[in-house]
Amino acid sequence: DLIPTHNLKPKFISIRNYLAGNAVGTTRDEELARQIINVILCKLYDEKFTKNEDIVQFRAGLNEKASDVAKRIKNRFDEAKTIYKDILDKKDTIDLDDKSLKYVVGELQNYSLMTAQRDVVGDAFEIFIHRALKGGQGQYFTPKNVVKTAIQILDPDVEDKIIDPACGSGGFLIEGLKYLHNKIELKGIEYNWPENEIEAEKIAKSNINFRGIEKDTFLSKVVKAYMVIMGDGKSGIFCEDSLDLPKNWQTKTQSNIQLGTFDILLANPPFGAKIPVKGETKLSQFPLGHKWKLNRKTKNWTKGKVKDKEAPQVLFIDRCLDLVREGGKLALVLPDGILSNPSDGYIVQHIMSKAEILGMIDLPMSTFLPYTPTKCHLIFFKRTDTPREDYELFMSYAKTCGHDKRGREINEDEIQLIPDYLKELDNKSEHNHLGWKMRLSEIKNNILLPKYYNPDLQNELKDYENTGKFKVKTLKELEDQGVIKISRGNEVGSENY
Repeated sequence: DLIPTHNLKPKFISIRNYLAGNAVGTTRDEELARQIINVILCKLYDEKFTKNEDIVQFRAGLNEKASDVAKRIKNRFDEAKTIYKDILDKKDTIDLDDKSLKYVVGELQNYSLMTAQRDVVGDAFEIFIHRALKGGQGQYFTPKNVVKTAIQILDPDVEDKIIDPACGSGGFLIEGLKYLHNKIELKGIEYNWPENEIEAEKIAKSNINFRGIEKDTFLSKVVKAYMVIMGDGKSGIFCEDSLDLPKNWQTKTQSNIQLGTFDILLANPPFGAKIPVKGETKLSQFPLGHKWKLNRKTKNWTKGKVKDKEAPQVLFIDRCLDLVREGGKLALVLPDGILSNPSDGYIVQHIMSKAEILGMIDLPMSTFLPYTPTKCHLIFFKRTDTPREDYELFMSYAKTCGHDKRGREINEDEIQLIPDYLKELDNKSEHNHLGWKMRLSEIKNNILLPKYYNPDLQNELKDYENTGKFKVKTLKELEDQGVIKISRGNEVGSENY
């Protein structure tokens, strides 16, 4: 009998370390991850399609020849390929050397992956996947606390159609599945559904409501495998270029993903000036693929000719807005510059013409370190063609993220505190950096940086002023009085201080 398990991480760490040091011909992290995907799918298939009275094929005897184990496992894998056709190709093979494959099978053979909690297998699976994500195309792993915070704030319903058009290794979709499954379980308990009915509802909603697009073949396979581990939804993952014209997508993709039909969108688009999108056909479909000119009198930007190239994160804003229905909600991870550079003011203007800003979270500098030093925000929108001129939004500023700049874990993590803090915002008499509300009309010069409006600073200034010993002045006032001199550089402009 196979043993249920509550923690597979130590096993997968041992497997990864063994393969890195001993596997012959397969040592690159991406290839190791590819092989582990194949082995896991083989084991899942073996558990699912072995009769109770039969002996599982996924096994390795202590004194059994490695070559015999490898032959049996590879034959079983060939059978698995007929079931997991949308993940595995006919050409997919298990290429671990016989000795390494016997070791991996021996480490996993006693445990039941099908009866283990999905999180247990998923968390162990991530040990291989995270190491394989190099970020060469701007594809960096989104920390789980950022993902969970985005989902908790958007709070998707079980009927919502959810998409990530730059899904990478599937972080937003996987956590979205967990969130959905939890809601279904609570609903099942409330209405006394039998366990098999709850599981059937989870699978049905996973397949109907979740969609992901990823242009990298390896990553799209990772997401599909991950979705199988977490309870299906794999049929909603498509290997495409989200920024291509939708009419150029494969027929199956077009039938499953239409613009303006999604209730919830979550994404951390690839970003970087070194991976620009080029080509008039692509760029012309996006307003942000055009040049914009500022009218200094009216402070409004007007759209001009198509650009020669544009960074992907800018174009993804347009694509994301296109995918969501009127009234739908979005959460995007975006670099700071988009939200504050004077030369990028047209981007904020365009966003606010197509959506209302629900709020934004200033993420710590170390959030995406050690992979990239880019400072980012998590920003939330509600899609609408008729945005109000003024409305309330939330701001939040996290000082810590659970790890330092070298990626080492630390105890302090303010990101995970933000959703609960925001829920109680209306009941608080005084606010701090974790959350406060302000009106759109209070935003200065389209600067969407929470730290710029941090109430901690305002509270501190009020305390000083209330002593009667100090006067509060802006840096602009001090500059005008000749007390200080501000040199012009890459900053928001002294007129905004």
